[in-house]
Amino acid sequence: MICLPTRRMIKINRKMKNEFLLYLAEACTGIMLVAFVYRFLLEKLTFFTWNRYYLVAGILMSMLLPLLPIPASFDESEKSAVITGGFYPINIPLNFYFKSWTDSGATTNAYDGAFVVYLVFFVLYLTGVVYKFWKLLAGVYSLVRLKRKAERCEIGAFYTVYMQSALPTFSFGRNIFLHTDTQLLTQWEREQILLHEQTHIALKHSYDLMLIEAAGILFWFNPCIPYLARAIRKIHEYQVDRHVTSVQRNTVDYGRLLVKLASRQSRMPMINTFSDSQIFDRITMLTKTKSKSMQKLKFLSLLPVTASIVLLCSCFEMNNKGPADSATIPAGQTSSANGPAIGSITWKGNTKYTAAELNEILQFRPGDAYDSTLFDNSLRFLPDGKDVVSYYMDQGYIFFRIETHENFRDNKVDLTLDVTEGQKARIGKVLLKGNKKISSAKILDLIDVKAGDSFSRSKIISSQRKLAEMGAFDVKSIQINPVPDHESFAKAEVGSVDIEFAVNEL
Repeated sequence: MICLPTRRMIKINRKMKNEFLLYLAEACTGIMLVAFVYRFLLEKLTFFTWNRYYLVAGILMSMLLPLLPIPASFDESEKSAVITGGFYPINIPLNFYFKSWTDSGATTNAYDGAFVVYLVFFVLYLTGVVYKFWKLLAGVYSLVRLKRKAERCEIGAFYTVYMQSALPTFSFGRNIFLHTDTQLLTQWEREQILLHEQTHIALKHSYDLMLIEAAGILFWFNPCIPYLARAIRKIHEYQVDRHVTSVQRNTVDYGRLLVKLASRQSRMPMINTFSDSQIFDRITMLTKTKSKSMQKLKFLSLLPVTASIVLLCSCFEMNNKGPADSATIPAGQTSSANGPAIGSITWKGNTKYTAAELNEILQFRPGDAYDSTLFDNSLRFLPDGKDVVSYYMDQGYIFFRIETHENFRDNKVDLTLDVTEGQKARIGKVLLKGNKKISSAKILDLIDVKAGDSFSRSKIISSQRKLAEMGAFDVKSIQINPVPDHESFAKAEVGSVDIEFAVNEL
């Protein structure tokens, strides 16, 4: 038998793994959405500064929003749909969690297989991250070496100019590296080049490039990252070209200078170089008619993009949480020793059991470390049926509900548990659906649910287990559908509910 600390560690590791995979999926989906909107809606606009802000904001949102807590509105919907353990209004079927009793090793084997797949994925992912990070470090090291070897020839208010012969003229951070060939150019051409690189520095374009480099390391497998990197570099050049030509008012000669230096390209993606392979696009943008002001409304697309990323993150989180994952941890065990302590536990609305009895079932006491997931387990999801919800439902309270309200103060949390016991129910008819080879009489004789008995969740789960153990039905397809008699609940204190067992024969 696995000791409790080991089981706790397994839960934490699986949770971390799921959260890591979710983050990658959410962030990559957001990046792809940002790239899609930019490519088909904004790329051709001449609002270069606005385009730059859209790209930077979109990438940052895609990377950071998945790390933020789910908005309260989504969190509440999750609680009503999942944390309540599948107890729904009268006209919606109940769902019961059960393990596979036909193969005790199935869960372990499935987990081992999933772990191997995850391990392979993680190794591949980490290999890509290390490779991309190494390339970045190699580029930074090359810049440091170049700066040490280059000849410093000018110091401005916010920049320093170096002369070197290893790379075409470029700028990075507060440094401008002029190629020695610039000395062969005319005075006017040298002034254009210097103004160009000074503008890159003034607009702090290096920060954008470092951001896309970071995104490229974390999400190297995302096909949209190279496109966004090219888009950002293009926007930088468009911004600077417009600024330089607006100052000098000589677009034609500036365009000629671009063509003259076009063959001198840099292979280092994190620097801004005057010579660039996108010369045709730059000259096109220099001569293109400016977009109409009304087209700025297209940038409002950032709002639905943000909303979509938040919605996607919330949906991913909701799908990742459920009773199956949380049911594997014993109640009363905490996964975070540094979490807040429970200050007080207050019960409201309970009549069947006293507060002392419910606290005994709950197995949490004031002073224990508080973990919201484990606390909910003790309320709703323990596989042995020793949770609070099971105690009530085994006494016929089919519509039992419980809500947890947290009040944090200092390093403690006061918990108020609102109980809605609802009406009790007895079994009306026991219905069978899907059995053709096996007679209904044989199945009814086997299962524990009998007409006229008080509704019991544990008996229903026991019946589900026995059907699975028969080996005649598809275990995963066994469903239990309670069908309440609305009139009986309206007329009497104890209503009637039919139980339908739906099976698929093998």
